Amino acid sequence: VFQDIIDETIIVKNNLGSAFLPTWGIDIDLEIGQGFQAKVSSNSLLKVIGTKLIPELTPIELFIGWNMIAYLREEPAEVIPVFQDVADSLIIVKDRLGNVYFPDWNFSNISYMVPGEGYQLKMSSDALLEYLSNDEDY
Repeated sequence: VFQDIIDETIIVKNNLGSAFLPTWGIDIDLEIGQGFQAKVSSNSLLKVIGTKLIPELTPIELFIGWNMIAYLREEPAEVIPVFQDVADSLIIVKDRLGNVYFPDWNFSNISYMVPGEGYQLKMSSDALLEYLSNDEDY
């Protein structure tokens, strides 16, 4: 996945905390639907080529504790309805800018989840996140 920007890639961490360190020859697997964090030495454009995922056919397993997930839909959606079915197990959602959604407090300063972005979630128990299809609205 990172071959085109390998010279700029310092580290990539997956949802489980495992690290891809190209300088050291350490590789990891990236899981479908899970997010990752990448540190690069300069501005880079990561192009992921493959089969487009169908959101409603790609449920994402959420585990107790911290998770990083991908937003799989083609259009932005308000954060609160996206997590409605897992809200009882959801403690917090964070975006890359540090904005948060706290379901217990009915507070969110994340307006919309955006295609191509990843999100960090903390769960009180395991759950399964299932996105609506791209033909449906939240």
